[in-house]
Amino acid sequence: MARADKLDKDSKKWLDDVAAIILSDEAKTYGELKDRAERVEFERIFWARRDPDLRTDENEVQREFLARKAQADERFGGKGTTGSASGCGRLLILLGEPDAMRDDAMGVVLGAPAGAMTQARSGVERSSANEVTRNPTRQPQIWTYKDRRDVSFKGGEAQISIDSRCGLHPSVTANLDRIAAGRIANPGLTYKVSAGRITRLADLLPKPTPAQEMLSGSRQDFALAGQFGYWRADGPTAVIGLVRVDAAGLSVKDAGGTKTAELTVAAHAVTDDGRVAAVDERRVTAPVQEAGTVLATYRLFVKPGHYTLKYGVLDEKTGRGAVGSAAADLPDLNGTELSLGTLLIVQDVLEGARSNPADPLDGFVLGSLRLVPRFANTFARSEAAHFFYNANGSVDPGTGKSDVTLSLSLLKGTQVVATTPEQSFTDPHVVTSVGPVALQFEPGTYTARLKATDNLSRKTATIEQAFEIR
Repeated sequence: MARADKLDKDSKKWLDDVAAIILSDEAKTYGELKDRAERVEFERIFWARRDPDLRTDENEVQREFLARKAQADERFGGKGTTGSASGCGRLLILLGEPDAMRDDAMGVVLGAPAGAMTQARSGVERSSANEVTRNPTRQPQIWTYKDRRDVSFKGGEAQISIDSRCGLHPSVTANLDRIAAGRIANPGLTYKVSAGRITRLADLLPKPTPAQEMLSGSRQDFALAGQFGYWRADGPTAVIGLVRVDAAGLSVKDAGGTKTAELTVAAHAVTDDGRVAAVDERRVTAPVQEAGTVLATYRLFVKPGHYTLKYGVLDEKTGRGAVGSAAADLPDLNGTELSLGTLLIVQDVLEGARSNPADPLDGFVLGSLRLVPRFANTFARSEAAHFFYNANGSVDPGTGKSDVTLSLSLLKGTQVVATTPEQSFTDPHVVTSVGPVALQFEPGTYTARLKATDNLSRKTATIEQAFEIR
């Protein structure tokens, strides 16, 4: 970890205390901060990211963590070792007590990743981990976990091998990393660091701005339409939205024939119980297109699940605004199963991009790639399009690699008019595109269909996106 040797005593202790749940990129950021005051602010943000309800004073996740950590330290600690830092301790903290455990008389075996299951083996079965001694060298064991409220396993349970020193197989550790990432309730709270200084939590939390207050209603002062897709981020899922506004309802500036509109774009994702899980708001200056419309984007980071997306545009000069909404079912694009992000049909894919929140199309900057979106996926026959997609595959515990095959087809009705050869990928997270594809087909409505085959799990998935050629 960067600069770990330069941390003060209190910072080192805190980092050791949260070792079971901190993500590697979080630990790296923590180690790069300049002083203890900055790291204390990081710690506040760290727990806020995991707080299931920021509206209350109590953080239930932090309370449960501290209780489980104390249990792990007492149960699995030994001379010179911290119980919560052991594999047994991490399992207890992240998954709780096992449903069953047995001594492994045959010795250590390769641990099955959470989400998989090993063949049952002979040994003495126990109902819980309470009988584990504090001896750092002990009988290897197999712990059995059945589906939890927020964690499911292939076949409904996982059997995890633990060696004589409470160690875990690397494949289990990798899956526990994913579970730890999934416990972040507010991924929209990010660590914003500049010159070693971190933005304060108070400045990151949503504020009742006019644009956010507008989203609680259903104003329609001018015509507004929206579309969205979802994309893999490191841990959460990124929702990228595109909105189109009729410029006739906005205050427009004309400078030498170039018309622009200054507006605020706001969006938030609301859970089924009414909690705002993520917020985005940005002020942009957007050009007025030939069709008399203005395009702008937003980007939200949320956990997989079901949400209601509320998005809107506010003209702060006139106070006029408009709001739209959409239901969103977001898959886990970082899990252990085959999953697909949205198939995006864009007019161009540019490399070497850098994010700029003032850019009205910044929501479609994904890493170093800038996608140039086309609202409603409508193209002329003389144009070309790029078909951009991402896929997540299962991983072979032995090699750490995937085996995913992808193919893209274009259809008019049920007739296939174009297709790509199958491509195989060994990276668990595939990001790729097909294009530019000349759209010299007959005018009409078409469907782009992406088919994925996970050759390890023998599962397939298909995702489609409609587009129009005029």
